[in-house]
Amino acid sequence: MVKLIFSIFIFSLIGVITSPEFLMADHILAKSPGADAVLTVEPEPEPEPVVESTVSYTAPVNTAPVNTAPAMANYQVSYYIGSAAEYEATALNLSYNGLYKYNKMIYGHNSYNLLGNLSNRYVGETITITEGGVARQYQVTAVQTYQKTAEGFLNGDAKLMGRIANTALGYDVALFTCAGVSYGNGDASHRLVVFANAQ
Repeated sequence: MVKLIFSIFIFSLIGVITSPEFLMADHILAKSPGADAVLTVEPEPEPEPVVESTVSYTAPVNTAPVNTAPAMANYQVSYYIGSAAEYEATALNLSYNGLYKYNKMIYGHNSYNLLGNLSNRYVGETITITEGGVARQYQVTAVQTYQKTAEGFLNGDAKLMGRIANTALGYDVALFTCAGVSYGNGDASHRLVVFANAQ
């Protein structure tokens, strides 16, 4: 009778221990298959951390040096004018294929392949002028725009063009082209002159 009461007590105790109300969240009961007794009490393993999947993109960094300096302007003389008469005749019939030089003045159309970018020149800039296959560097020292009058004079001065061509007004060289309003016949309302000194 004592054994029967003891067995009932043991089975009741096991039922209380294994009830959901008695078990703690951080433990589990391991039972042997087919056995009625608790064999071990082990801590519940820590849950695996939840890792959120994120996709990120980092643009590659361009480590190559950046050349911010503009390309040096290069002007190449094609034709040399030897006399004032030849200069006057040529000035009325300029070629669109090259630059002319008369004394200290280099002149030509303001087309893309000739002096079209002369308006971009600025004081202090270094430019290259190539003559007879020899390239030489010059520094821009002055930029001037003159109005061309109906008589063909610059700012109404009949001798100014000659002084620029022969003396470059004290500078080593003058680059000379059309500016202002185009007349559509290779002529325009103004003349742009860039003065430079050899370096």
